[in-house]
Amino acid sequence: MQIIASSIKNIENSMKSWNALQAEAMQTISAIQNIVSKIKHISQKNTLGKLDSFERIVENTTYKLYLAINEYIPKLRKYLKEFKKIMNEFRSVKNRLTDFQVSIHSIFERGVNIKENANELVTLLDGLTEHVAEIVNMYENECLVKETIISELEKMTPPQSVLTAYLIVFSTEPYLLTERIEELREKLREQETRIDLLSISKL
Repeated sequence: MQIIASSIKNIENSMKSWNALQAEAMQTISAIQNIVSKIKHISQKNTLGKLDSFERIVENTTYKLYLAINEYIPKLRKYLKEFKKIMNEFRSVKNRLTDFQVSIHSIFERGVNIKENANELVTLLDGLTEHVAEIVNMYENECLVKETIISELEKMTPPQSVLTAYLIVFSTEPYLLTERIEELREKLREQETRIDLLSISKL
């Protein structure tokens, strides 16, 4: 079915777009991580040598480094805007499949022009829709995490330990379970093939 093929293709494209955007955003995250490492170093005792006698040298240096971090926040906000655009694409596919699933169930329940293999189609479609929803939910959670991190950075610069944790989480994307996503992608391809083999474009 065309809607199945296009939905799976759109999911794949959205994942590719997300990965490309994450790779681009990581350049900014890496730059911030570099500044954080400088803050950590300058804050340690006995690291300034003869400069240690200068008044407020650590405080002033740390302040300027935090200002440097703040300069990257608008760029992160732009990335978040793009992540949200991709999320809208994910949701669109999920909603379109859900609507299709509901319509197929409605036809099946009414018994209108039902073919022998219609029940198998409904089962496959239910599974496919569920797997797409699981993938989309992973990205939904990840987008919410990124939004939370960036919003917190916009409000105020958190303590060094919290800032480090934010950057680590942004980088690792804990809700995107790579192995599970690959399993789901494989299942989607298998379900698409099985639906095609049923050769029922009309119920």
